[in-house]
Amino acid sequence: MIVIGKLTIHAKGLEFMPYPLSISVSEDPITTGYSLPVQMSDIHKTITISVPPEDREAVTSMEFGIAGVARATFDVVDINTEVGTVTLDIYGVSATPAEKPEGDTTLEIKVSGVLQKTIKIIVKIPKVQIHIVGQTVVGNSARIFPGMGTELKTIVGCIVRIHIKDQFGQLLESIYNGEGVVDEGFVNQRQTPPELSPLPNPWQKMVLPDARFILGEKKDVVRFNAFYGTQQILTAKEQADWAKFMYNFMGKYQNAFAIVGGENNIPKYEKEGDMQLRVWGHELPTVNRKMSITNKNNFTFDVTN
Repeated sequence: MIVIGKLTIHAKGLEFMPYPLSISVSEDPITTGYSLPVQMSDIHKTITISVPPEDREAVTSMEFGIAGVARATFDVVDINTEVGTVTLDIYGVSATPAEKPEGDTTLEIKVSGVLQKTIKIIVKIPKVQIHIVGQTVVGNSARIFPGMGTELKTIVGCIVRIHIKDQFGQLLESIYNGEGVVDEGFVNQRQTPPELSPLPNPWQKMVLPDARFILGEKKDVVRFNAFYGTQQILTAKEQADWAKFMYNFMGKYQNAFAIVGGENNIPKYEKEGDMQLRVWGHELPTVNRKMSITNKNNFTFDVTN
């Protein structure tokens, strides 16, 4: 055992007074989180506890404990007596209440039984989804089937940036980063025409435009496709003009939605549903998403919390 302090001689005898040990922590307060089910969670925050070089042997006598509400646990990963550091992994097991942003869980550090430092632990979880709708993009393409004809295609849609915030209204931090950790599902679906492919239900991984979830943001692709087949074989120039919306098919149509929709500027395709979202197993409150497009290529996308 290593005890740091001083010995003082009094008239009544000897008195030992431990020195306060200078301890620094790589993060104060400590924020961490967890996935569901919590028993299998691998989300954690790694912290480093350091002492001055002259006291580096004291790390062998460090003891750690959780005080207050037990919302976190820890593992001792490394003890380095050469530089005087201890590395801990801090795991969340339950969320810090939103009304206690300063935290109600404490990591205690003792040396030889003497309390030397306390650090608050705040356990954050995914709580709210905010949808930021990007600019609408429209694209035409033409595909030639030799001896058969041409498939004209129009895609219209946008990129939606979904921001996931914690119980304190802040974007989730990097401990929640990952690939394929966001799932989606839709309930209360309605679509026109009914034969449109349904929105995902039950849960499916969100993989478009990619599966990445970084710093509280997941991108999503919202789009409609329209196809029209004709026996006419478009020339190379006609295909290039169609891609630029400069070719008038049948003398008047510049996109596939206009071809299949006829003359009326009414919703030709429409999908609506309550979007469920799950991040690392945490299910969030639903939002209503509705998208529609008319034959005149007027695309709308609305999100209602």
